[in-house]
Amino acid sequence: MDAVDIYASAKWATASSRSLLVEVVGSGGLHLTLKSSVQNAAVQGIDLTLASAASPTPSPTGTATDAPPPIPEDHFAHAVIDPLPATVVDIDGNGQQAVDLSAFDSHTHRFHDDGSSGELVSFEWTAVATGEVIGRGISVTVDFPLGSTAVRLTVVDDGDNTSETTAMVTVVGSLTQGAYCYYYAGAADESAKPVFAAETENLLFPTAASFPEGPHGRVGFTQRCVFLFKAPADGTYDFKATFASGTVNLTMDEEVVVEASADGSSMASGTIELAAGMHEAVTTYRHNADGAAAMVSVTRGGGGALLAGALEWDRATVVPVITGISPASGGLLQGTRVTVSGVGFFTADAQVTFGGVPATGVVRDGSTKLTVEAPAGAAAGTVDVVVTTGGGVPGEGGVSGSVAYTYEAVAVDPIKFTKTALKATDGEDYYIAGPTSIALGPDGRVYIGQYKETIQALTVDTNTYVVTDTCVSQSVGDDRSVLSLAFDPMANGDGISLLATTSLLYYGRNNKHPLSYWDNGEVVVLRPGAGGHCLGVERVLLSGLPVSNHDHAVQALEWDQAGRLLLVAGGQTNMGANVQGNRLGGVDETPLSAAVLRAAVHAPGFDGHVTYDQTDDARTSRQTGGWGVTVHAAGIRNSYDMVLHTNGELYGTDNGPNEGFGDVAIGCGSSAAGFTQRDKLLHLKAGAYYGHPNRNRARDDERQCIYHSVTEASQDGYTAPLANLGYSSVNGVMEYMANLFGGALKHELLLSKFSGRFSGGWTWRVRLADNGSAVESIKDLFGYSGLLMAQTPGGAVLAPQPQKNRVLVAAPDYPSPPAASGPVVVGVGPHRGRASGGNTVTIVGHHFGGGTPAATIGGAPCEDVRAVAADGRSFQCTAPQGVPGSLVRVVVITSEGRVSSVTPGRGDYWYMDM
Repeated sequence: MDAVDIYASAKWATASSRSLLVEVVGSGGLHLTLKSSVQNAAVQGIDLTLASAASPTPSPTGTATDAPPPIPEDHFAHAVIDPLPATVVDIDGNGQQAVDLSAFDSHTHRFHDDGSSGELVSFEWTAVATGEVIGRGISVTVDFPLGSTAVRLTVVDDGDNTSETTAMVTVVGSLTQGAYCYYYAGAADESAKPVFAAETENLLFPTAASFPEGPHGRVGFTQRCVFLFKAPADGTYDFKATFASGTVNLTMDEEVVVEASADGSSMASGTIELAAGMHEAVTTYRHNADGAAAMVSVTRGGGGALLAGALEWDRATVVPVITGISPASGGLLQGTRVTVSGVGFFTADAQVTFGGVPATGVVRDGSTKLTVEAPAGAAAGTVDVVVTTGGGVPGEGGVSGSVAYTYEAVAVDPIKFTKTALKATDGEDYYIAGPTSIALGPDGRVYIGQYKETIQALTVDTNTYVVTDTCVSQSVGDDRSVLSLAFDPMANGDGISLLATTSLLYYGRNNKHPLSYWDNGEVVVLRPGAGGHCLGVERVLLSGLPVSNHDHAVQALEWDQAGRLLLVAGGQTNMGANVQGNRLGGVDETPLSAAVLRAAVHAPGFDGHVTYDQTDDARTSRQTGGWGVTVHAAGIRNSYDMVLHTNGELYGTDNGPNEGFGDVAIGCGSSAAGFTQRDKLLHLKAGAYYGHPNRNRARDDERQCIYHSVTEASQDGYTAPLANLGYSSVNGVMEYMANLFGGALKHELLLSKFSGRFSGGWTWRVRLADNGSAVESIKDLFGYSGLLMAQTPGGAVLAPQPQKNRVLVAAPDYPSPPAASGPVVVGVGPHRGRASGGNTVTIVGHHFGGGTPAATIGGAPCEDVRAVAADGRSFQCTAPQGVPGSLVRVVVITSEGRVSSVTPGRGDYWYMDM
């Protein structure tokens, strides 16, 4: 449809409809592109109906009798367009707006023969409609016209694998329909700053409840609405104001049209001569708190509402309003992370000042949230926080009112980390090919699993993070990937009994195995000296575990309090149906896939060698052996990491599905086109189902026929996630246990997003409710991350970055406590051990003295103090016997008899139940 003249067909402010017949060929979405070229035509709705009674072609059913899919060409290169705002505002009104397009999260799943990560070598941006190349490179800036423009990103990796994806860029004018209303506490004058603001479709507020809730209240407040009135023709226009208990004023082009006051309900009217076009207008209503309930409506003289089509307001002139900040106080040092909440943060360039000093690291999250790092305070006291919106356009945006922020001289240090990496002795980043997993050993070494076959045990200087010695393990098997590591807390002797998950990823494409080779997952045990290696494979503990013909595998090792091993077998399918699923490997779900598994590995007679009646048809396969391995929780698509929190609850991340990677199961006999869902945080309970179907197990558990989206609430047979994380590739999860920052971070969960070769990643902090069954808050922690995480006893977070071939270090940044404060316990690692005692622990802190210190765990002496650091900051000892299940504190006593203060949080060391 070209040049549709709505005014000619339906006149002003009236809807017009059009119908047309189109032929839709193939599967996928129907893309409609509409462009407004004159004034402000708006689409109110679209109805799609079949032109005839013919039934549409049904989706493939994906039943057990379906023909098996062909050997897939798995995707290696993965194009990802970084998130774009829903709309971009053309602030200067020139009909176009520069938009930054970036692909920093794009990556490749390809690894070289030596285990190092592949890389992307080409980024090309094109306009979908024309095929025109609009940019090349990982990040480009492109001028887009008003309207919606579909863009395509095509990436190529160093193995000549190609991937593409699309996104929509929508540019809107700064004008939008309706009016924008500011609210003030009390009878405010023109110099006052608003305390709240909200847009409205019209100027009808017939009851007190019609006004928005906010700090202004609904009694004794002032409302000021600004808008542009669109006069369709030259003429005389009459307006009427109906109001109660207060004063009302309407001006247009600075001319008073209506002005009146009353103690009760009243009505006032006025007229004005207007030329056709747009006219600046303001309505002001001041409510008298002693009178009747607030109400005001401004209409045309005949009583007809001022429709949204006749009113517009301009985002470029909005005054920002701060409604709150959190936290409202902090220490004098720079770096306290502060969230500024409010309304009207429309422009991309926003500045936040603390007492006139600009904050740093400003991140805008829509029009209601800014996150900043507070500047250093000159002295203790309260300063004003102010937001200024706008950029290079004169008069753009405005200046908010102020809120108070208090600098406290005695406040705890801000939560702050410094980014670095494990270093080689020459000062360069320590190179490790394809690091995929991490665990800290009871011997104090850092153990890193690799994409290709081996594990490195690194001796690291805890002050400089320099690797001073390296042990490379025996191969865990040709081309096998190590995706998770965990030390057995029940191990005797030196305690070095390392469990590692190993999987043959992409076994069809890379290794030319048949699709039936999905049962290749294992968990092996490694010990120092085994087989004559510095770290050798002692035995295979579990075998026959499911692995996708992609990169969903055996991972997320954890121990429950009873000493049973927990692990995840990732899902084989995108959304439960092996239909159109070749890009994810082309294999159906199996008896143990898409689940948290439990294995009582220390039980007498334990058998972890899983067998099946057959593996040719994954969907109909049955487990016939290895009954020591069972399903603990089902419906998990790809949980890459889990943690048992000291509150006794198990949590895990779970990666959401992707459009184009396979159908969604609709019951056990049909499917539909899959779609993208964001990742989620799960509160994992035995026997629960979390929404990813498994048609194999659904033969015995009908819950597992149905897919549930990340936004669905819990219902009979389905447990909803604890949180929708809103991002993809959120993999790592851990509990922070260090006693730093006044304990403000202790016991919070940390979540990490996958960091590709070009992206920094992101790490969040999650505060849980006291009962552990809800999330109180999710906040940014730092703007970088790795695949998984491990915390050192000194509070540093280590994270392998497989596509950067290094291990990231987030080092805690805080001033050393004064020596006069006595010994300070920062942390203990590992922070969990068996109730019978005997586990080696490392205690880290400050001012442990020049001699040999002593320590108690839960009041009992930690025995055999050894490995005392020369700088008096750490030592090792052997944990005493404790009360099963108790979470206890660690106390250090120097050789001079000085005793450390009580640590924050609920405790430092957690005894298992056995």
